[in-house]
Amino acid sequence: APMRAMGSTLLRLLFAGLCLGRAGGAEARLSIAGRVNLGENEQRTVRLHLQGTPYTGLSRVDGSFIIHDVPSGTYILEVIDSKNVWPQVEVDVGVRQAGRVQAFSPGPRKDVLPYPLALDAGAKADYFEKREGFNPRSLLANPMMLTMGFSLISFLVIPQMLKNMDPDALKELQEGMNSVQGGAAAKDAKPQAKRVTNAGAK
Repeated sequence: APMRAMGSTLLRLLFAGLCLGRAGGAEARLSIAGRVNLGENEQRTVRLHLQGTPYTGLSRVDGSFIIHDVPSGTYILEVIDSKNVWPQVEVDVGVRQAGRVQAFSPGPRKDVLPYPLALDAGAKADYFEKREGFNPRSLLANPMMLTMGFSLISFLVIPQMLKNMDPDALKELQEGMNSVQGGAAAKDAKPQAKRVTNAGAK
């Protein structure tokens, strides 16, 4: 009989310890609650996620959300939305104060935010780069366009200039151009003549 009483007492103590352990584990897990403001006439849901964890939640039609059974720790809450960019929030689950959830702005300042959370959508999400319109100045920065423009001006303007020139000035210009071309031809002919002379000497 004494052995049975001792065994019964041990079983009771073990059962009580298990119950306390479960109760302690349940108390260590809290829920993160709040509301997202999607704007007027927005009947859709967004996903809320604690970075680096599997803990997520979906907002309801009225914008309210709950992420259940979050263990003690500090997390970054992000809103996953394809239409808007949302601010991130640092959430403290039972670290600074046991059994309590607190919210702060991320960064060194750590401004305290109201809890339950109230999140407002930021700017519209922009996944595409806007195409620049036609800019005439870009043509001036293109070397090919500059070359074509200079050639076109030369083709149109120079003949008109030659027509309006004084005959004596035009003759002088032509003689100068011929002398330049003749000098260049003679300069090119000297190496050829030298090669011919050297070949004959051999």
